[in-house]
Amino acid sequence: IAVFLRELPDTADPAAGPGSPADAYLVRVMGADRPGIVFRVAEEMTRRRVNITDVETRVTGEDGTPVYVMLMEVAPPPGTDMGELESELARLSTELAVEISIRQIEYTAL
Repeated sequence: IAVFLRELPDTADPAAGPGSPADAYLVRVMGADRPGIVFRVAEEMTRRRVNITDVETRVTGEDGTPVYVMLMEVAPPPGTDMGELESELARLSTELAVEISIRQIEYTAL
């Protein structure tokens, strides 16, 4: 067993940079299940240097009509033009025939 330790910045501080709660966004993708959805959305995030911090996918639906759902938590780098990212996701939404939305995650301190 090998163990590697590294000190991480305090992510509770909004000035901590990408990945801090102040910079977290939720990308939701919904539509018919087909190969390539995860790849194409992740590819767009990678192209824009957006860090993907969490991904959850599932197929749901009633009456035999499956619906693919992907929830992706992301942290854009400082200075990211969110309007431009939203426009690109809208284009990708049309191309993949799915619904894609993005919204900032608001955390509540306990």
